[in-house]
Amino acid sequence: MGSRFKGTLCLILIGLLGGCAGSSRGPDTEPSAGETGRARTSEDLAWRASLLQVEDTGRFSDDLRESLAADDPDRRRAAVRSLRFVRDGSMPEALVAAFSDADPSVRAEAILSAGLAGADSTVPSILEHGDDTDGLVRAAVAVALGLLPDERGSAALLGLLDDAAENVRAAACYSVARLSGVDGLVPKLLERIDDAEPDVSAAALYAASRLSGRLDALGFAARFRIREKLVELAETRDPGVQILVAEGLYSPIAGKQADTLHSMMLATDQPEVLMAILRATSLPGAPTFVFHEVLIKHSDARVVQATINGLGRMRGESVNNMLVKFIIEDSRDWLRAEAIRALALADRRLILDVANGLSNDPRALIRAATAEALYGRQEPEVATYARRMFESEDPWVKLHAIPAMAAVEELLSDVLGELVQRSASETRTQIIRAAGYRLAMGGRSAADRADALDLVAGMWEEAAKERSPAIQLAILSAAAQAEEGVDLVRRGLEADDLGVRRRAAGLLASGFGETVTVEALPAKQASYYRDIVEWADRRHAAVITVARQGFVPGRFTVALDTVNAPMTSWQFAQLAERGYYNNRRILPYLPGLRLHSGPGADERYLDTTWRAEPVFSLFGPGTLAAAGERDALLGEWLVTLSARPNYLGRYTPFGRVVQNLAGVVANVLPIDQVVSVRVYEGNGQEPLPPLGN
Repeated sequence: MGSRFKGTLCLILIGLLGGCAGSSRGPDTEPSAGETGRARTSEDLAWRASLLQVEDTGRFSDDLRESLAADDPDRRRAAVRSLRFVRDGSMPEALVAAFSDADPSVRAEAILSAGLAGADSTVPSILEHGDDTDGLVRAAVAVALGLLPDERGSAALLGLLDDAAENVRAAACYSVARLSGVDGLVPKLLERIDDAEPDVSAAALYAASRLSGRLDALGFAARFRIREKLVELAETRDPGVQILVAEGLYSPIAGKQADTLHSMMLATDQPEVLMAILRATSLPGAPTFVFHEVLIKHSDARVVQATINGLGRMRGESVNNMLVKFIIEDSRDWLRAEAIRALALADRRLILDVANGLSNDPRALIRAATAEALYGRQEPEVATYARRMFESEDPWVKLHAIPAMAAVEELLSDVLGELVQRSASETRTQIIRAAGYRLAMGGRSAADRADALDLVAGMWEEAAKERSPAIQLAILSAAAQAEEGVDLVRRGLEADDLGVRRRAAGLLASGFGETVTVEALPAKQASYYRDIVEWADRRHAAVITVARQGFVPGRFTVALDTVNAPMTSWQFAQLAERGYYNNRRILPYLPGLRLHSGPGADERYLDTTWRAEPVFSLFGPGTLAAAGERDALLGEWLVTLSARPNYLGRYTPFGRVVQNLAGVVANVLPIDQVVSVRVYEGNGQEPLPPLGN
């Protein structure tokens, strides 16, 4: 049975990661004058630039209206894609009108756009196209119904699971995985696992695993029926199937389900499968399983880290003993640091008992992790340990101790004020975190709270002058921790950066009950959008170099999706050219799920945020995506290490790994750094030149 699932989780629909073939030039060669990846006329570039302006501003324009009525179906399709970004009452109506376009690809794009835009009012119109004569449109209907939860949509998906077209059946499976209360669809979903088409089988297995692993998605009977099927499938030796089986058996019922996971652990040598088993058995508040006792000693560091992360979610004496023993005995400092963070989550009292000794550890990495374990705490001993590490001569330890200093008795301005005037952005961010913790603490005097607010308020003006949205966003989050911070949050509405203004409005609504409408900033010059369109018209890829102390650096290439995510791809390239990604830590890192670039250390290269582009993807292994607040992206990115269709709507995909996914990306650890990112014209398949060239 396992052979039917080879290459699981394919992408569906139209040109999801288009623009990945083209130039034969290598990563370290310069483009030829005038060479492009896709030929465009001046007229094409003009209307594409006008649509990009719509996407940037979120405003319906005359140019958009003209493109929606154009004779060229490619132009109409691009126009309905731009409608996803429009944030006024005209968007749903315009999309519904496009549902009846004569060209099926335009109809499909419009229906997909409605789903990605969260246009709930369009559901009745979407349902009318469930029997469209074109399979592409029906597949778009299936996808949209998964993005727009509705009882009527769930009923329609039952029919789409039986559609004659395999891409429609697969799309319906992926959508069912996103929904809850779909017990009635389970029998048909289980039938699809035995579908003759491998892609449909894979989609159905993913959906069954996802529904079973989400404990609130189904009733007990439906979930138990899925789990019986998963136990049966566990006999295959296909790692892709075993991963889905393990994830679907999350919180296993004692007996056959737990025995199945145990047998899988003993029979496999695949780290990815073992990490999935750990995710399934590391239950919040639960004691340890036999899996943890065995796998914390595994030879693969990724499995050990996954075990430690799992223990951090669990509780009990066995959890504590295992973590403390690891901290004392293991020789790998970075894993000991992970265990310290896990212990802080598993037992808030015990971490204080061991922090005294750990705060004196000779290794900077251990002391820094100990400082992190004390964040947000205000017990008397926390102040003692925090001050000890803050006074360290090691800059790394001192930096990480700053937020823990919220526990000291003195005013924050007295102990941290001098750092503000002469610090880099990373230090200022830590000071802001300290202020946020101080504001969130109970029992602090009014003077303490006012002082913390004054400290970050003074940093606000400096951040505005420097055009540092990352600092401003951090200040808003800190100020929102206290009722007294409302005036500072309101100042965010006057920021030059649109992402900062949107964040301020969101915090006022969620934390203070104030509803504010944020007007979009005026559009930039037309030449700005034309430059991006001309850049995106050529194929682009990137070489990402990562390094680990004592090892030869590794590299992988990504093909940027300049067709579906031109703005995100362009912003990524701009930051890479300025060196923004140089020497970044890999943080956070979830073994077997994703690696995530850490925050940039130098905000001089980042003077604006931008909004996420709603792009469809099933987030297969090696998907490059933008991470962060969707209305205020700051250049951070992640790469998926396994198929994660549930990331749709959470992150913006804008590329895929082409070279060295298994050899480099899958083996990256939190101790590694991104040395550099170099964007070039090409498709990512070009041979890499020797290191040092």
